[in-house]
Amino acid sequence: MKINNDMNNKEKVLFITGAGRGMGTDIAKAALAAGYKTVATGRNVKKVTEAVGTSNDLLVVKLDVTDPLDARAAVNAAVDKFGRIDVLVNNAGNFYAGFFEEIPPDDFRAQIETNLFGPVNVTRAVLPQITLSPGALTPTQSHKRIGIAQRDSEVDGRLLAVCQAR
Repeated sequence: MKINNDMNNKEKVLFITGAGRGMGTDIAKAALAAGYKTVATGRNVKKVTEAVGTSNDLLVVKLDVTDPLDARAAVNAAVDKFGRIDVLVNNAGNFYAGFFEEIPPDDFRAQIETNLFGPVNVTRAVLPQITLSPGALTPTQSHKRIGIAQRDSEVDGRLLAVCQAR
């Protein structure tokens, strides 16, 4: 994965959920390589650190996206270290495969908590910080949809939300 490497990257702060494996790890590594300050989060800090590595521009923080208090604590840690958050990448997610009638209700609930309420919890925690940065983007990815909330000065600083099916 390649992220655009422009002159302002050293001032940008990315907050990435689900950075312990897969696409979250790739995004975190690419962000660091492009010069971004990066907050890599996951339920297991050791696993995230092993996956992403170490850097002065990296903060690894414990975050269970299903817990709103965890989300606020992770955001506070990011702001304490880097002063702000410019980009949120809601990448954390899970998937239980199987025949519909065989998947236990608790697995459905866990998936909804992570894939639906997880991004809600993290976005709500980040939004007061991210809206302080002009032109901030909040990409949200899941298996089927991408949503973007963007601060647009031409719309009186209100947030615009766009959802699109892939």
